[in-house]
Amino acid sequence: QELAKVKPHVVQNHYDPFNQDREVLSFCRKRGIQFVAYSSLNKAAINHPIIQDLAEKYHRTPAQIILKWLTQQDIVVLPRSINSNHIVSHQSTPVVMLTCYTTEDNINIFGFRLEDEDMNAIQQMRV
Repeated sequence: QELAKVKPHVVQNHYDPFNQDREVLSFCRKRGIQFVAYSSLNKAAINHPIIQDLAEKYHRTPAQIILKWLTQQDIVVLPRSINSNHIVSHQSTPVVMLTCYTTEDNINIFGFRLEDEDMNAIQQMRV
């Protein structure tokens, strides 16, 4: 902070249910810096029993559960995909690009809310 002449507006960081850098997230929030998550959808997280159970509970895909967990924390998400059919721009939300199974799946993350106990269950997956 003492070295920078211009305050950063965005910090991009790897962030998923196993890799939750709460320290950097807290640092950003205290200083009004937008935290941006990337590489949030990985096979280990998508296939984890907690994520699978929540997907079944909410009738959503595992990817939707992870994306919702992130956006519900006001974290911007930048998942990547090599398949252009899996990428959707959604300008009015904190999700710039969504990677799921279909375009319809991507848009459907905004039609539900994870309960606090389910948010906490994902938080506990942290390694």
